[in-house]
Amino acid sequence: MPIQDVAREENRMFEVLAGRAGVQALGGVAAIVLAIIGLSNVAQRYMLGVSTIVIGAALLAMAMGAAAEYRRVSGEEGVTSTAEIGGGASVGVLGGIAAIVLGILALLGIATDLLCAIAAIAVGAALSLSAGVPAKLTSLPVGPLGEESHLATSAGAGTMVLIGLSVIVLGILAVVGIARPTLTLVAFLAAGAGLLVSGMAIGSSAVSAVNQ
Repeated sequence: MPIQDVAREENRMFEVLAGRAGVQALGGVAAIVLAIIGLSNVAQRYMLGVSTIVIGAALLAMAMGAAAEYRRVSGEEGVTSTAEIGGGASVGVLGGIAAIVLGILALLGIATDLLCAIAAIAVGAALSLSAGVPAKLTSLPVGPLGEESHLATSAGAGTMVLIGLSVIVLGILAVVGIARPTLTLVAFLAAGAGLLVSGMAIGSSAVSAVNQ
């Protein structure tokens, strides 16, 4: 394949990655806003269900972005981290789908508080297990996104793991019945913040790569 065609294809993939990262960041912002509204006791149960769906969609966007990059680089010479990217993407997809399904059931009035708390555990697990994906994406030898971006996302991976673990703990406490709606909303607030930061990091890196 001619060099120009390869460069064009890489730019297209980076644009797709940036778009999905943008969706992820917007989902994080929406989840934060909805969680704050719910914590203010404004339509709390409704906000629980909607927040669950939004978090699931943002997580799914993050996973789909990683999956797209995985497809782009799998099989390329010198690339050894695709299995980790693919595994992280799979975890994100499963966590996102689980959250969306549980959120829909919650909106239908089926054990709203409990299902949303369970969704928080699933989201926290997905965030923790896929935390290293952004760093892997920015360190690939095929179409690198830049050393500075790699350092930033590597540092952010540790933070994402801590956020994921915090969300899991809050979800477990909510499941056992301790201030269930409040702790679940706090968990979604934390998850939204994590998704926002991760989405902004990946998006800015992808945009920078396109402009190089």
